[in-house]
Amino acid sequence: MVRESRFAMAFPPYTPTGFAATVFRDRYATQDGETFAQACRRVAGFIAQAEEGAGREDYTARFHDLLVTNRFSPGGRVWRGAGRPRGQLLNCLSGNTLVHTEHGLVPIESLAGTTAKVLTHGGVFREALWFNLGQQRLYKITLKNGDELFATANHDWITTTTRLRRRTTELVGLSIPMQPLATFEYDEREYLEGVRNGLVFGDGHLYRGGKYSMITQFGDSKPLVYEYFDNGREWPSTNASVATKLPARFKTLPALTESRSYLRGFLAGWIGADGCVSELGHVMGHNKDLGVLRKIRLIAARVGVPASSISQSRFYNPWNGEKASLFKIAFPKGGFYNGDVPDERMFVKETHRKRFIASSNGRPLFAVKVVAVEPTDRYEDVYCCFEPETHSFVIDNGYLTGNCFVWTDDLDSRESWGDALRAVTIISGTGGGVGLNFSKVRPRGFPIRGTGGVATGSVSLMRCINAVCRELREGGGRRSALMFCLRYDHPDLPEFLEVKLNQGQLENASISVLIDDEFLRGLARIILTFPLTFLDDCLSYWDAERTTSVYDPADSSHP
Repeated sequence: MVRESRFAMAFPPYTPTGFAATVFRDRYATQDGETFAQACRRVAGFIAQAEEGAGREDYTARFHDLLVTNRFSPGGRVWRGAGRPRGQLLNCLSGNTLVHTEHGLVPIESLAGTTAKVLTHGGVFREALWFNLGQQRLYKITLKNGDELFATANHDWITTTTRLRRRTTELVGLSIPMQPLATFEYDEREYLEGVRNGLVFGDGHLYRGGKYSMITQFGDSKPLVYEYFDNGREWPSTNASVATKLPARFKTLPALTESRSYLRGFLAGWIGADGCVSELGHVMGHNKDLGVLRKIRLIAARVGVPASSISQSRFYNPWNGEKASLFKIAFPKGGFYNGDVPDERMFVKETHRKRFIASSNGRPLFAVKVVAVEPTDRYEDVYCCFEPETHSFVIDNGYLTGNCFVWTDDLDSRESWGDALRAVTIISGTGGGVGLNFSKVRPRGFPIRGTGGVATGSVSLMRCINAVCRELREGGGRRSALMFCLRYDHPDLPEFLEVKLNQGQLENASISVLIDDEFLRGLARIILTFPLTFLDDCLSYWDAERTTSVYDPADSSHP
């Protein structure tokens, strides 16, 4: 039962007739006999589940009022999928997937309905809006290092071996990049306390019944005691340096809620005590407890230092032959940079620091190969975000993934036209819809400096994509769903509107004219100056007011 909205307006209920009724019945009704009014209640109730608290009923009523009066119509995927046990609205990740936010690692399901900053492509935190997209089937993605990820079949992935993003079912044999934090500013006090914790955890022990901890260092590790502990001293009988009466908590792993500076210091101290750096600059750490390394991997991920793998490096004690497991954690070199230079603070031991710097030649990229993708029997709520700048975010142990079905707006080259056509073919042919922003495509008649010719304009690319989708049929029997966007000040806008509204072309696409605050301010001036009797008056006035355009034909900077 949908209660009446307090925002309801005097619009009559809509009932589809003729061809509209046929389309609704054949493509969007979830069962025989479902009426348009029943479908509106189903969709409104399901979509409003994204809202929390007492306001959910109000949102349901408001959205239902818009639907049932036909003042708003969602995409076909929503009409068809909302409220179904296995309906597919978008393609996303399982709820327990960890996301790298500015406040730490959190399950993606806890972000639904919020706006939160997340680590993205380039190692930068950017703001994203998070959604629960309903129940869908999950696929298991197995990586060469043994990690497993769970996502829907058409989730969008960034890979290193192709310019195009790939969906889950296409990942086998490709590699998913790991994304470290780009830069880091240390809190000196927190960092040093973390280093002490890491050194003692790796090489220290408890004494006096667990009341205190202490650390003893030999050989080239002796300077660590004097550099990081105020009470360091020589222990002549063992030719060692020692620091005593340290906090007992130094012999435990720090909580993930500690500051990033503290945790980064802990990781540096632990690597100094229990780790090594090879001549090639590869960073590793060892422990006999697999559980400890798994927790350290989470600490490292929390501070933007992804770990590529955990493996068993020893099964037996080399001195007595007895069974004694030892495990190794490996870190990609790119996680130990701060900006474009090695982060020397991550190497408290001088020999480690020198080896890493000597092997450095710019921050390297690292990726892990996908060895298997297989469907599971899990049908769960799935989640994703909208991150508008890079359409990406970082999950679990540092893997960079993408937003679903978001395509770049950089379409102003022959290569990008080909990439767009290929991407649309793949996405549309496997049940997905796609939206494209054509605002950066140079307009019809604009000179092309590289060839000496002139551009055919954004609408010609729209026609190409529309023609491809005309030949494709999506799963579920409906044609490819496209959304074409163009800014209000793009010179191709009149042609864009003409071919869609008056000529009936671009039949597979809905169209959107993108506006901004400047446009709205101009519209406000129109309202104050003229009665809104004719649309032509508005357009003419706005054209006269506009002083700039997306493209300037006199600009020779375009290739």
